[in-house]
Amino acid sequence: MFRAVIFDMDGLLVDSEPFWRKAEVRIFAEQLGLTVSEAQCAETMGMRIDQVVARWAARSALPSPDCKAIVNAIVDQVCEYVRIDGTALPGVEQVIDLLHQRRIPMAVASSSPQRLIDAVLGRLGLDSVITLSCSAEHEAKGKPDPAVFLTTAKRLQVPARECLVFEDSAVGVTAAKSAGMCAVAVPAADQLTQPGFAAAERVLSSLEQFTNVLLEDLASAWFRP
Repeated sequence: MFRAVIFDMDGLLVDSEPFWRKAEVRIFAEQLGLTVSEAQCAETMGMRIDQVVARWAARSALPSPDCKAIVNAIVDQVCEYVRIDGTALPGVEQVIDLLHQRRIPMAVASSSPQRLIDAVLGRLGLDSVITLSCSAEHEAKGKPDPAVFLTTAKRLQVPARECLVFEDSAVGVTAAKSAGMCAVAVPAADQLTQPGFAAAERVLSSLEQFTNVLLEDLASAWFRP
């Protein structure tokens, strides 16, 4: 059986992807003078926000924009949206309860800054059961690099191969697989066609589909001699 479960956060535990898109559209217009659509923002889903800002800053007319200030402005806006309207996605409580009953340690490994992770876990009331979280902001590279997953496994004191990961983005699945972990993908309906999800052991339309039976099946297949 898996000795730990690691969750991505944005778009998996909390419906925050619309918050990110709204914040990016607003801040890029205000501080970079760029008109960026929400659809264009969705293309960078799962990436670390400083990488996203650097990508768009390179296309701006400004000679040397203050990327750090732009990052902070976007994160502050998303934190505010979360505190006001953040809600758990369907199936989150069910999966958390299932794993808690089985006494399987849980953690979050997210591309989001630590202060947003803390805000989400607090808003959803999950900070009492998910007591470990790691942000890719502390890594040299964000997802699809596996660093944040490997750091999380190290802090859990569990070998990477014995970790099960839940991800909603293709870059997240790539990172989990590069870390040598078992991956369950839960993509949004409009993301299903991305080829990166094919690497996951299972692809679900919702966390509501995850059951004890599926957990046992995954473990049996993953640890088969």
